[in-house]
Amino acid sequence: MVSLVDKRVLVTGGLRGIGQAIVARVKEAGGRVVVADLQANGDAAVRVDVSSESSVIEMMTEVTRRLGGLDVLVHCAGVGVHKGLLESETTDWRRIIDVNLMGTFLCCREAGRVMAANKSGNIVVIASSAAVRPGINSTAYAASKAGVTNFVRAAAIDLAPHGIRVNAVSPGPIDTEMVQKMHTPAYRARFTGLIPQRRYGQPGEVAGAVVFLASEEASFITGSVVAVDGGFTSSGVIG
Repeated sequence: MVSLVDKRVLVTGGLRGIGQAIVARVKEAGGRVVVADLQANGDAAVRVDVSSESSVIEMMTEVTRRLGGLDVLVHCAGVGVHKGLLESETTDWRRIIDVNLMGTFLCCREAGRVMAANKSGNIVVIASSAAVRPGINSTAYAASKAGVTNFVRAAAIDLAPHGIRVNAVSPGPIDTEMVQKMHTPAYRARFTGLIPQRRYGQPGEVAGAVVFLASEEASFITGSVVAVDGGFTSSGVIG
């Protein structure tokens, strides 16, 4: 197992789904974790609205106070909307772009500022296969995630002189509780037929890639977008 022993780790959007699996895997690897999430209440996690600059700054202050600094940011917070282009409202677009793209910028900037002071750090952002292979009724989401993947590449260039690596993990269809509720059996069957491995992924498989990228085993990897999708984004017509 790769090691994150004694690494101070922040996971945004870590209370459910892929984020929850990442938190569990980071702990298994020895990391010290603080979770930040919009749904947080009580002392177990820090509440944050990643689309709000003031909220992100407050989150980072609290997280670094709890951990005594920050070595790794895993930015998993994000939202989606399932609407066709002609039915989409400007409010839909603004919410998706504000949370998924602006939120990525704000969280990475604030984490980068903390890490730069120590000339060391690691950022892993959760992107999506929709960035390169969008589905129906996903214009806002696909556009936001395409922005995220290119942001990661550009941020890696800017932050390399500060000793900070920046990468993304791009999941395909992952069998989270939310997906189980959203994908009907017929939709699931059609989607599975487009995946060379002929199955949905598991949250732990995404988490494994995240922990690897955050570890010293990936010390010469930055600016990369790693697909965890069973071959979905690489496939063309398959039988």
